[in-house]
Amino acid sequence: MGVPVETEDRFYARVSERLRHKNRLVTPWDYEHLILSHFPMVKRVVCITPADGFEEVKGGEVVIVVVPDIDRNRAFYLPKIDFKTLGEIRGFVLSHASHFVSVKVMNPVYERVKINCNLKFNDNSKKGEYITRLHEELQQFLCPWFYRTSAGIQFWGSVKHEEVLTFLESREYVTFITKLSVVVVHHSREEYSISDSMDGPGLLRPSTPWSILVPMEKHQINIIEKTIHEVPEKAAIESMRLGGDFVITESPEEKWDMPTSDKDKGDDADYFIVEIDI
Repeated sequence: MGVPVETEDRFYARVSERLRHKNRLVTPWDYEHLILSHFPMVKRVVCITPADGFEEVKGGEVVIVVVPDIDRNRAFYLPKIDFKTLGEIRGFVLSHASHFVSVKVMNPVYERVKINCNLKFNDNSKKGEYITRLHEELQQFLCPWFYRTSAGIQFWGSVKHEEVLTFLESREYVTFITKLSVVVVHHSREEYSISDSMDGPGLLRPSTPWSILVPMEKHQINIIEKTIHEVPEKAAIESMRLGGDFVITESPEEKWDMPTSDKDKGDDADYFIVEIDI
């Protein structure tokens, strides 16, 4: 598939951007717009520098996170750029940036959100239908950017216990909610940790500025018959076990240093798959 013919508006925008960055990379704006202009498959670029105040980015480092165009005709998936293109982007950036800058190009890290609760439906004879519907609606609630072009991907976003509760209460088929907790499973530098809405004010964030919160494929939703209030149980990282399909995250940040050959790259290890009982 070829690249569409450049419109007059796009031509003037490209020329204006070229006059601004002069084909050299200095500011985050320069990095973002020069990459977008040279790699049409990339639809979102976030450049993170020490000036942004995140301790994960050291002096002299530039972290570039790239996101491809989203195919909204597909079932929900985690968009990412292929390994070869990441290397090409990094090489392009190095050829236009200062030799004193350490450049790291990566996909977002996707960190899973899990909802635990007990629910009573207005008609428990339809619980199978309602559970499926609720999982779909939670997915749209937590990742509106996948379903609407007007909702941009939010790096370093957050999820609030109160917002999840309000969302669940707004479902017309839900009549009672109890034992609600919201859990985020973090993955940073090959280490896993958990944030639980029970531990604080109920505001949960991912572990890195290049992380995006996404829902688990299946939440822990129990159907009840009686309206009895219960206190949620705290999640525990000790119950983690390999081999499931609950958590899928990008490879850790060590992937930043691109190998020079396929031999160095090794087998396709873009994902870690972990199951956590929470």
